[in-house]
Amino acid sequence: MGTSSLFANDSVNDLNELCRDLHAALLLAESYHPKPIRGDAEGELRFWTAVTNVYGLFYDCMPYVFRTHHVFMRQNYNNQTQTLLNIMEQEHALSRRNRQVIEQYFRALTELRSIYCHNKPPRTIIKPKLDKVFGPFFCEPYHHQVSSDVFNFNAAYTHFEVVTQNVIVQLESGVKALILLGGERIISEWQKALIGWYLQSDDLRNRSVHHLRSIHGQIKYPWDINEKIEESFNKSGMTVNDLFDELVDYVDSSAVQIHSQEIWELIISDILS
Repeated sequence: MGTSSLFANDSVNDLNELCRDLHAALLLAESYHPKPIRGDAEGELRFWTAVTNVYGLFYDCMPYVFRTHHVFMRQNYNNQTQTLLNIMEQEHALSRRNRQVIEQYFRALTELRSIYCHNKPPRTIIKPKLDKVFGPFFCEPYHHQVSSDVFNFNAAYTHFEVVTQNVIVQLESGVKALILLGGERIISEWQKALIGWYLQSDDLRNRSVHHLRSIHGQIKYPWDINEKIEESFNKSGMTVNDLFDELVDYVDSSAVQIHSQEIWELIISDILS
């Protein structure tokens, strides 16, 4: 994906397209739209925009890579999903050590982003989590007692870019290795991981409904549709496992990449019909 992923989605989109070599419906990241930045922007703006964008890439666009999902409408289902990292390790597309490095990066990224995007009292900053990934050089910016102009944001950005690039290269290598390995099991587990995330994520559901409403109108997708979905699902007699299996079959038979709005259009059609 390259460090251009910090401010643009071209390389992510290219990797998404490469995933179709394994199966036409597969993708890695769902709808990544990073905040752009001027080429001459430096300091705090460049640093925090990069941190925010990369967090959005991993946690908003591809959390199934490192998190499992097995809940729909507050119901657990039996078809347990695996993380994509777990699939990579099982298939020897990624070493255990590299998997650990990537997972540690995700945890440190959460901590770093929370300093800027949340109310983070100084004593609640988990410095060992940051130090493990970014090293002792990477002291906490905005530590309240210290003026932000004391922190070297340009040096911090350079360091963040290097560490992030290393993680991206390892992750991209694992994806390409899965594509080369191929096989029904890899395809099936990847599809299940995606569907599990699509089903469980409230953000994806709301975003998909808004997208569908903008195309088909409020009559078909009313503002209280979330309540209607849950009520109708509970009355339908359909189990979560039934729905999950149907969606996996749908993705497996698709000749086009499957995004969350297509899945939610199918879910809503099934449940409300």
